[in-house]
Amino acid sequence: MKLIIGLGNPGSKYERTYHNLGFMAIDALCIECGLTKGKNKASSVVFETFINDEKVVFAKPQTFMNRSGSAVSSLMNKYGAENEDLIIIYDDIDLELGKVRIRDLGSAGTHNGMRDIISFIDSEDIKRIRIGVGRPPANIELKDFVLMNIKSNEIPTFRDAMNEVVDHILGK
Repeated sequence: MKLIIGLGNPGSKYERTYHNLGFMAIDALCIECGLTKGKNKASSVVFETFINDEKVVFAKPQTFMNRSGSAVSSLMNKYGAENEDLIIIYDDIDLELGKVRIRDLGSAGTHNGMRDIISFIDSEDIKRIRIGVGRPPANIELKDFVLMNIKSNEIPTFRDAMNEVVDHILGK
């Protein structure tokens, strides 16, 4: 089984922000797989399917980003998932805009949501897909930057990034 979790913040206020790229990736995966109706389970909205005869759960935790660890831990318990079953998708200021980087393990870097997950499951041995948002301008605080709406001229760049994530997850 695979448990693929996109990080973000719940609520319409955050839908189009940089910090919700993980949710956007889950949405893109669900569209590609024809999944339209999620269920509320383990403090998350989940979408269940099978890909190549393997159960796959896409999830969007409904805790706020910096508290993602409790939802991820609950999801792992609910589905009997191990660390090797996890893939976490999230935004990253340390990557240039639209760059996708896939790693099998590593530190949380500057990402508080990932830091919380690592703390809850007590391991850095988690596959992750990071989507670059670039650094904030000098006059904007990091927390304000990641909660800003994505600029309209950046949408094509992020659409390409989502396509890359979908292709990777679905093995295209």
